[in-house]
Amino acid sequence: MAGPLDDAPPPPVTMDSIEELRTYLWQQHQVTVDHDDPVLLVHTILRLSLDEQRRINDQYNRALSQTVRDASQDFTKDVLTAIDAFKAEALGDVVRERIKTMNETAEMAEDAIRQFARLLRTQKILTTLNILAVVFVVGVLSALTL
Repeated sequence: MAGPLDDAPPPPVTMDSIEELRTYLWQQHQVTVDHDDPVLLVHTILRLSLDEQRRINDQYNRALSQTVRDASQDFTKDVLTAIDAFKAEALGDVVRERIKTMNETAEMAEDAIRQFARLLRTQKILTTLNILAVVFVVGVLSALTL
């Protein structure tokens, strides 16, 4: 045989008022609770405690949210600083490598200019010798024809 507690109605989502509590107690136990019953005092005390706990939880949630927001901003700044430092270092390496390559190219160009200058001197000497040989040959031919 089923008793009144076996098929109790589900509790309401909220019990904000004394009337809602009295109605639920009637549905649950078929007992009428007067307005001045001490059980209702316990409900009021618990309701106040619950409201105070919600207020404290909200306060802690706001503080925690602010702390997380501040920490994430600090972390973001640190990450951006690290990225900038990495970029500067990476770009510094690239720039150093390019400067090294440019210096090597400049040395190769100077060597090429020195070799070209040497070849030019050699060509001047050979041209001078050719002119002297032509003058000598013309002089010899002129002397022979006279």
